[in-house]
Amino acid sequence: MTFLLIGCSKNNDTIEKEDPSIVLWAYKGYFDQSYPYPSNFSCGIFSCSKSAAKFYFYDAKDITSEIQKDEFHYDVVYPHDKKSETFDLLTKENGKLKLDNGSIIDPITIKTKTHYSSNTPGEIITREEESDYAVLLLDVNNSDQYNDVLTENIVLLPEGEYYIVAVNSDLKYSGKFITVSHKMIDNRFNIVFPVDSYYDGYFDWIELE
Repeated sequence: MTFLLIGCSKNNDTIEKEDPSIVLWAYKGYFDQSYPYPSNFSCGIFSCSKSAAKFYFYDAKDITSEIQKDEFHYDVVYPHDKKSETFDLLTKENGKLKLDNGSIIDPITIKTKTHYSSNTPGEIITREEESDYAVLLLDVNNSDQYNDVLTENIVLLPEGEYYIVAVNSDLKYSGKFITVSHKMIDNRFNIVFPVDSYYDGYFDWIELE
């Protein structure tokens, strides 16, 4: 017979707590107005859908000035011939973020958690791993559903202040400061990416109402 011995501490203060977690969601919104967009958006049946996205996290102390906000307006749908240096750094240089003062900072390493169903009915698999970003990926067979296995949108972070940047494949990005703690009333964060064929670049963070 095999026994499993579990040690318990008499001092509850010595029990290590898991870092608080946040959950990320992203949507695409069809707005009635052009840039600049409203800060909140109501999702109707035909006005929004789920969006793929990447989220990078930075120590708030490293944000010593505004981030570089590239804004490109077009008179025609195509071609879009302007390049966003900030977007390219984020997507091609592993989340490097350029600030207005010229400095470039790296994202912090985060821990992501994923829950998904296995091939065994009723069994749920949990995967934790370190990464430079969190990601939402759509199911190739259903564009209105996320891929449960590849999506990593639960993030565990030590308590503190962070700057979060979200990017999607439509050449748009946004960022905002967040506070992470065990006392958070709501640990869910979402962003709405505007569907706008006449604008690329930075936009102020839009939340789903």
